[in-house]
Amino acid sequence: MATFSLHFLLMFFMAASAQILDPFGPGQGGVKREMVPALFVFGDSLIDNGNNNNLPSFAKANYFPYGIDFNGGPTGRFSNGYTMVDEIAELLGLPLIPSYTEASGDQVLHGVNYASAAAGILDITGRNFVGRIPFDEQIRNFQNTLDQITGNLGAVDLAQAIGRSIFFVGMGSNDYLNNYLMPNYDTKNQYNPQQYADFLVQRYSRQLRTLYNLGARKFVISGLGRMGCIPSILSQSTAGICNEEVNQLVLPFNANVKAMINNFNTNLPGARFTYIDITRLFEDLVANREQYGFNVVNRGCCGIGRNSGQITCLPFQTPCPSRDQYFFWDAFHPTSAVNILMARKAFNGDQSIVYPMNIQQLATNPTQLWLHHHHHYREGMKFAVKAWSNGKARAGSLQIGSLPTPMETPCLLLSTRKGLPAFISPDLLPSLPSPDSHLLQVSPLQFLEGLSTKTISNIGGLHQLLGLHEHVFVAVARDSIQCLPEFKSTNKIGASFETPCGRCLVKPADYMQMISSMRPNIWTTLADEVPAWVSDKRNKTSVDRTVKWLDECIASSSAGGFVFGAIVGGYNVEERQRCAQETAKRNLSGYWIAGFGLGESMEERPALLNAVTDRLPEEKPRLICGLGLPEEVLQGVASGIDLFDSSYIYHLTLGGFALSFPLDGNEISTSAFQSPHLGSDQTKINLKATVYRKDITPIVESCGCYTCQNHTKAYINHLLNVHEMLAQILLEIHNTHHYLMFFRLIREAIKKGEFRQKFIQNRRAHLAAATACA
Repeated sequence: MATFSLHFLLMFFMAASAQILDPFGPGQGGVKREMVPALFVFGDSLIDNGNNNNLPSFAKANYFPYGIDFNGGPTGRFSNGYTMVDEIAELLGLPLIPSYTEASGDQVLHGVNYASAAAGILDITGRNFVGRIPFDEQIRNFQNTLDQITGNLGAVDLAQAIGRSIFFVGMGSNDYLNNYLMPNYDTKNQYNPQQYADFLVQRYSRQLRTLYNLGARKFVISGLGRMGCIPSILSQSTAGICNEEVNQLVLPFNANVKAMINNFNTNLPGARFTYIDITRLFEDLVANREQYGFNVVNRGCCGIGRNSGQITCLPFQTPCPSRDQYFFWDAFHPTSAVNILMARKAFNGDQSIVYPMNIQQLATNPTQLWLHHHHHYREGMKFAVKAWSNGKARAGSLQIGSLPTPMETPCLLLSTRKGLPAFISPDLLPSLPSPDSHLLQVSPLQFLEGLSTKTISNIGGLHQLLGLHEHVFVAVARDSIQCLPEFKSTNKIGASFETPCGRCLVKPADYMQMISSMRPNIWTTLADEVPAWVSDKRNKTSVDRTVKWLDECIASSSAGGFVFGAIVGGYNVEERQRCAQETAKRNLSGYWIAGFGLGESMEERPALLNAVTDRLPEEKPRLICGLGLPEEVLQGVASGIDLFDSSYIYHLTLGGFALSFPLDGNEISTSAFQSPHLGSDQTKINLKATVYRKDITPIVESCGCYTCQNHTKAYINHLLNVHEMLAQILLEIHNTHHYLMFFRLIREAIKKGEFRQKFIQNRRAHLAAATACA
């Protein structure tokens, strides 16, 4: 059967395991101390323990003589007794792991078996057997288990337990035996053996990274064995010898898996991957079969036809009496004796078979790992435009993950320093309007110094680090406050930035490592941002690099979250259009319109913005950075931008300024902003000014923020002039609240179809002259 191919590999492995002596005897569960919290199993029929029993599937083993030597009889295991993972569970001091379909209550706390006969890395694998649970669906079932036990353990305790648990994965054999080698599949015509191995392992890598992103850290990966030597293949030839063409077929797959594991151990923070070399095990078993006690290695104990491999074990068929002397139980799967021996070899064998460490060493390897708050990543992002006003201005709804309330757009992303607004601590965030304040922009570049990305990853990402599970982190490859792009040093290898720790060149691989560690909900791809004054040639280079990096970021993505592709082009309308068209061809969740706020004029900007938005699909959100002044925001909204950054608020607060324009939804008269001591820009006031020393009124009378409700201009003036940090805290609360209300006003105007009347036709002089000191 489909999963049977994997099983034959395991049997090889098990036989080799016979070298290892277990003082507790086979299947007796000698190790009583629990070495790990749980064992989670993913695979096919080699380790399936009943998940197919209730499926409309031909890949079942829930009938006699399967389970003839198992306490309890047939369970769905493709063995006369134990599978390999049964013995591993007992060696780890755990009870036998329940199948996903049968697990309930406290049973799941020791692990779950998701393996399914006929399953493969590819969803299409094993379709001849009808019902089966492919690897992607097994992973989704694991996510359901996480949901189930989070309520019992709590997120932190669960995360720690998952990080210490072992994840056993045995996949790939069915992708050959019940896909590539099947005449009714076209796979062999599409790929040569190396191409197919590359294709499989690329998919396999993404799947394993998904488990990593869900908190898994300790992995045991089973390779493929000499498939040309199992009874099913032997029976296809009268010679009764191994099919070396089939044996050679899987070698590229094993080589790719080894390379993948080496890469994971090097580049995935906190990950420990162990590889079981099934081919080497099989060769050892054949060479030393008498030492291991096996007299029959070329036919099944139960089956029909040549080598007992032409038809697998039928219901109530009488199997061979000396089952422990057989390698193979049926046409595809090893006997319980081989499974137990293989498990022991994997548990405490040397590096010639299992490396870089055996399962016992993996279990005792110390880790301090937490699971991130995974709910945000599992569920999709939904964006819908709800209203248009005067052309391109649009109001929409953005639902991300399991957040209870959708975000309304256009909206503001709060600029942060490593995940938190510069002057607002986590306990003060609830004082801001909700859910308007739930979007937090963070730059991976900020983690080039201080707290390392490895530490962030070990803790479980930014949500876990900061405890902000109900907020949305948007990671942008730019920091408008401290890490600005340095285009002269950017080259084809990576983007250069001026940072507090000096000039840094960030390669796409480095950037994706940061993203993987941070685990944001949304992240942008790397961009080659250039200022307005560069040459057309440099603009073209910028676009070419950004599109190339876009593809590299997508190809290496394992971070979860939703990807926004970067769009650049400087001051060149044609290059902006080209970049937008190329980016729109990719399967992305949204778009980051990059390269603004780098020297373009107010007059030039609308044409550049429209060149991009005219070529982007309307159903996906658009993010822009560098447009923070009120007038700049209005330009962006008029061009169809949905998300804006808020570095403007940081600069206002740092300078001691407070936003002061009215937000009552009525037309704002110019006179309301005129004051003899403040000049023409009346969107803000300088609270350091002497005029406010005795002013006991709030910053804005109608403002409902904590600052305006509890403090006066005079008090903040005093705090600023004595350099008290509380001044920045109170100012940031007010400025953030006030600007969020500004965006609400914009949305209301769009919904009423009055955006142009309120914000364009009657544009105020004080907006056109927005602060130069911000």
